[in-house]
Amino acid sequence: MAEKKRIGISACLIGMKYRFDGKHKMHQELINALSEHYDFFPICPEMEAGLSVPRETTDLHLEGSGKLRIIGNDSKTDYTEQICDWCYMKLEQLENKKLCGFIFKSKSPCCALKTAKIYRDGKLVSDKGFGLFAEMYRRRFFSNPCVEEHDYKKFLEILEK
Repeated sequence: MAEKKRIGISACLIGMKYRFDGKHKMHQELINALSEHYDFFPICPEMEAGLSVPRETTDLHLEGSGKLRIIGNDSKTDYTEQICDWCYMKLEQLENKKLCGFIFKSKSPCCALKTAKIYRDGKLVSDKGFGLFAEMYRRRFFSNPCVEEHDYKKFLEILEK
């Protein structure tokens, strides 16, 4: 039997309780569709970067300079450097993991592809932003397909070509 290809995936989508509220967002249909032919490589940027579970919610905030920051909604703590430092380290490690693509959790300030909310001066300016890790992954592994969980069927079509 041939070795399964490996897919990166937001850990909460396969049932890992790493979300801000200590819960998961298991996507059973996705798991059923992919697990027979693909191995999952789960990643949770916030948890792996050292944020607690559970933790305060965070959002992306746009500075005047145009730089995105990931800020805690209650404490106003800026987690950007902590998460970005982890991202650089993790992306380096992923070079050797031979992922054939990634399925990201939508609406996440770290993992969203075009569905993260972005605020400026306390006002929503976009709900079509990229999460910090997703954007860095996409740039580093530009030839690998990336989708959010609701687009996993497109992902399968791309991989099966």
